[in-house]
Amino acid sequence: MMNKGEISANDRGSYDYSSFVGSEEEYERLKLQALIAWELEKEQLVLSGLKSEDHVLDVGCGPGFITRQIAEYVADGYVTGLEADPKLHAFAEFTAEQVDNFKVVGGNVYDLSFDESSFDYVYARFLFQHLRNPLQALSEARRVLKPGGKVAVVDVDDQLLIVHPSSDTLRDLIKLSEDKQSELGGDRFIGRKLPEYFKQAGFTDVEVRVVNVTNQQIGNQAFLGIISGFKLAMLAGSEGAASVERLQRELQAYASQDFHGTVGVYFVTGIHES
Repeated sequence: MMNKGEISANDRGSYDYSSFVGSEEEYERLKLQALIAWELEKEQLVLSGLKSEDHVLDVGCGPGFITRQIAEYVADGYVTGLEADPKLHAFAEFTAEQVDNFKVVGGNVYDLSFDESSFDYVYARFLFQHLRNPLQALSEARRVLKPGGKVAVVDVDDQLLIVHPSSDTLRDLIKLSEDKQSELGGDRFIGRKLPEYFKQAGFTDVEVRVVNVTNQQIGNQAFLGIISGFKLAMLAGSEGAASVERLQRELQAYASQDFHGTVGVYFVTGIHES
């Protein structure tokens, strides 16, 4: 029998950092994804009502890059990062040592080891696309929120990924990764479904914003790295190293071309009314 807060391999869904062949590259992708668009992300958090005195739970905090940024913003509050993967948890603990109001715990998003009404704000970024049961995770987030507290989920919808002119390589990569992530229990189209999940979980005042990031804003190399890095890492074990290396080479060549790329992410919030 598992103890409260522990997570099974099955519960990890479509993201298992420890299984990646190129975990060092994935670490750098996570860092790039976290920091390159932080100002845009912070703007959405502030618009959603995050306050400097809030006690925040960052669910699936990874190495803690964004958790640290949030901790610096909520200077009069406190941030708890929850991370199940042992390696990412260790990275996050190192990051947490650099600020006073940030701690990291292990745990299961479906069975949070916190009392009811523990947090003012619960945040999850790019986590729900990997979950087998997003509704259960949202219900747990609502349980640990104080009355009047807010949850915010940021995640993808591949329908909002546009590159023109596209390439056979990119189209193949997107389709292969969508199929593989679905096979592992994830959902590359979770964004559009989040508002309904929020309502089913009992949240009120559900608000939806879509934030777009383009290659003109962050550069071709960074843009392609963000949209392809996880896909390539996930496929490495199933498609074979040679196939993934070919895709990497072709994408590297594509980065030097003149193209327009846009990726849209959903930012969905809801309130736990008393």
